[in-house]
Amino acid sequence: MKGPGVIVLVSIVAIYYVNTSVICPQHVCEIVSCESNLTEEVCDTRGGRFVENGGFCQCCDVCLLPVGEGGDCSASMTVPATVECTAPLYCDFYSRRCKWPSCATVKKEAEDYLNSQAIKPLGYFIPDCDANGGFKGKQCHEITCYCVDINGNKLPGYDHPIWTTDNTITCECARAKVSDSTLSCTAQGDYITTA
Repeated sequence: MKGPGVIVLVSIVAIYYVNTSVICPQHVCEIVSCESNLTEEVCDTRGGRFVENGGFCQCCDVCLLPVGEGGDCSASMTVPATVECTAPLYCDFYSRRCKWPSCATVKKEAEDYLNSQAIKPLGYFIPDCDANGGFKGKQCHEITCYCVDINGNKLPGYDHPIWTTDNTITCECARAKVSDSTLSCTAQGDYITTA
């Protein structure tokens, strides 16, 4: 008698093969029309990234044009794709706009990667997230702590040894200084307080 897990697994495998054969039938590349003059050099002149066999059913080479933060990336979800969000941005499925990944997304990807490794790599960074899934202002990696902006980008000038920090350091001043350069912050990125 077969258990429910075996039946589900067989069903998933069957659906995969049916979908693969429907989407990319044998000899489909014989009838697919590709851009005839597309080369890596042509793609470079357009400011894109050349991907060999990156089109529909891997029949055609494609040139993916970069899209920045907030840009329309809906063409990255077409077949074949013609644009891509610049790293580390990703194309949000709902808004079809390039967005920065949240801390929660980056953390989950990092933890999934570590969990998939038989031997854990030393020094692999997992970000510290706030309750809303955003990057905490202070991040620590190995023996150094530093301040980051809301997208997790390191803010220069606020590195300090991990043993000189505590949970009260939030890097709020360093974050605010991004938009108000007149602020003066401590070496660890917090507001200067007067006693």
